Amino acid sequence: GDVIQYAACPGPNEKQNMRSTFQYFGLRNGDLGGLEFVTLVPVPKNTQLLHWYGSGWWEERGIKRADVGTKRYPAPLRDAPAKKKRRREVDDDSGTLAKVDLKELTKSIDVEWARRHEQSDQDQKSA
Repeated sequence: GDVIQYAACPGPNEKQNMRSTFQYFGLRNGDLGGLEFVTLVPVPKNTQLLHWYGSGWWEERGIKRADVGTKRYPAPLRDAPAKKKRRREVDDDSGTLAKVDLKELTKSIDVEWARRHEQSDQDQKSA
């Protein structure tokens, strides 16, 4: 049988677990022919087989793209996107622009402020 005819296209939160190798066999428009597919990862029992249909497939048919996995037949999910660090370019004393992690910059400013505040308190006590 043709298992590929039942393989779905991954939805927006899912990822493919199989793909074509572009290895064809048989005659084009002949009685028998095919295209080889391979799995990209081990596929657990009852997991959906997913391969990408192409970027325009859904739109050309007027269908809204949706996730295809179910509780009984799950689909592999995309990895969560890595959280981007908030960065900003700052001008250092030499006039050079550098990209700085804002969280780290804020932390170092807080440490410096606390150090200076503590020094100021000590100076006032000794005066």
